[in-house]
Amino acid sequence: MIGELAILIKGLDSAFTLVKAGIDRKKDLDEMSNDISNFFKKKEDLEIAIAKSENSEESQMSSIREEQAIENHRYQYQKMLDSIGKEYSRQGRSPEWARIKRNAEKRQKQKEAKARQRLAKRSEEEEFMDDLKLVFKILIGGAVATFGILYLIVFISGSGYE
Repeated sequence: MIGELAILIKGLDSAFTLVKAGIDRKKDLDEMSNDISNFFKKKEDLEIAIAKSENSEESQMSSIREEQAIENHRYQYQKMLDSIGKEYSRQGRSPEWARIKRNAEKRQKQKEAKARQRLAKRSEEEEFMDDLKLVFKILIGGAVATFGILYLIVFISGSGYE
């Protein structure tokens, strides 16, 4: 999992390097749209991998190091995002950048809500299965107890009349 995260972080960094090179050359944002969308795609892939690693039981890193790496990534991403935002402002497209950020935040909240719903649904299914197992255990225990009592009644009543 660590290797996958490292590769994705490197991919995100490479995508940002392309965007930054375009900014340094004073390219128009429309010309850099593919690079910018590639940057956001890499970011999304990395967030998915981070979510998987957070839910993974077999982490190869300590929790502190893992959290430190994730926090470092988020800090770097925010710096990259600020740089892109400044370029939008420099080119007089602040409202467009604000709309992009607002839509991204809305989309992120929707993804998180869907993830919570899936988790809640999975929890309900797990609770149902646990309840079903308990019912079967009670039924089997009751059947064993009934047969045990019947066996004792038959055994005791059969041996008492001889």
